[in-house]
Amino acid sequence: MKKKVLKVLQILFGNFILSICASHFIVPGGVISGGITGLSLAGHSIFANVPLDVFIWGFSMLFLLIGLIFLGKEFFFSTLLSSVAYPLFFSLMTRVGRAYLPLTDDIVLNMVYAGLTFGLGVGIVVRTGASTGGADVFAMILNKKFGLPVSPLVYVTEALILLSQIPFFSAEEILYGLLMVLIYSITMEKALIFGTGKIQIMIYSKEHEAINTMILKNMNRGSTMFHVKGISEDVYKALSAKEVKYLYKIDLLFGTNDAGWTTDFVKDGKLFRANGSYAFKIAQCTVDVDGDNKVYAEDQWISDPKTAYAESLTPDTLFMPVWQEEPDEFGLSWASNPVVTGGAGLYTLVIAQYANASAPDAPGYGIALVQKEAKEGIAYEEVLEFVPADHTYGIVGSFEGSNWADGADVAMESAGDNVWTGEVELKANDEFKVRADGKWDYSWGDGEGNFVCPADGTYVVTISFDGANGSVTFEAK
Repeated sequence: MKKKVLKVLQILFGNFILSICASHFIVPGGVISGGITGLSLAGHSIFANVPLDVFIWGFSMLFLLIGLIFLGKEFFFSTLLSSVAYPLFFSLMTRVGRAYLPLTDDIVLNMVYAGLTFGLGVGIVVRTGASTGGADVFAMILNKKFGLPVSPLVYVTEALILLSQIPFFSAEEILYGLLMVLIYSITMEKALIFGTGKIQIMIYSKEHEAINTMILKNMNRGSTMFHVKGISEDVYKALSAKEVKYLYKIDLLFGTNDAGWTTDFVKDGKLFRANGSYAFKIAQCTVDVDGDNKVYAEDQWISDPKTAYAESLTPDTLFMPVWQEEPDEFGLSWASNPVVTGGAGLYTLVIAQYANASAPDAPGYGIALVQKEAKEGIAYEEVLEFVPADHTYGIVGSFEGSNWADGADVAMESAGDNVWTGEVELKANDEFKVRADGKWDYSWGDGEGNFVCPADGTYVVTISFDGANGSVTFEAK
């Protein structure tokens, strides 16, 4: 019962403020208005002998009756109090008190305070779940009959009511009226949410039971506990300092099957070589739906030299290559592979996209690997300093007598001074590389690709070393 009384008092107070808005600012200030007041001002401008409050009573009752017919009893009873209270308070203000008491002759002040009091009054009423009635009834009828959205229809109705007053006001007064509508819209929104703000705090702790008891007993606040799985404490702490936009995770198996190729990574300042089954790539994609199929289109690689700087959140288990296009001292760059460095096993891969874009000093992505289960797998090998004289060299490619897959290399002979040469028959567009020891641990091509033969002939291929750096040339014999 107490709540119902408070609700009625709140509705009455809101309509009282609306009546002050109309009688002390809108009417004496010459400010155009929407809703019932705006229609009444238009009617009173045509029939000046009819008091303004008579129009307000008439439109209020008319719209209340229309709502009862088309929207039913629920709308009628939720609107009845406002439909009576507003005209009643307005009549008291203009008939019992001084008619249209002007507090100021300044049209700007009238416009501002009209917007503030109108928005405050409507906000107070709507907070109770009731309605101020008025011309909004037409928007609600169209919504019920045809499913049209209410908000745009309300704006259209208000616009039509404002347009109906154009013949009776100057252009300046109309512009002030539009500003008043903007002010009351903002004020109403603030009134609706005032005092309803809430703060949610997330606490991650192993002492969750003690913390939960303290919150419930000592602070008299509510709490909800979640059991977090699939992410380590180190990863959580690393992400808690970031503003994370999106978070993804997936379980993957690494290092148990021979991929047939190797990749390098750096750990503790040393260069290691890992089987390709420890490596992976991440691509950010867009997804298009084609019937029952999903088509993935690559947007960018992570890392990417321009836009996607990714950091390792778990450096003990994940190597992320440097974010630069030029190779570093170990020959690694952004194009190198991320590598699992924690040994073979089942891992949870976590990909966090931060809210801020990548910059040279601020990663845009965080990548983590959390081992769930260790497995037997292929061991890593430390890459020692390359000594050219400790290796043999051969030419391998797509030419006759060789095969990329079978690895039938054409042997090269030492010419002294860290230089090796070999002769090979090539046809136009044949491709080849030079590699060491018949393996792909060390190979040399044309940049990141293969050498391509320009024409048929016998060619002399030469590899020469300056320290550990090799370079290859070839020329027709």
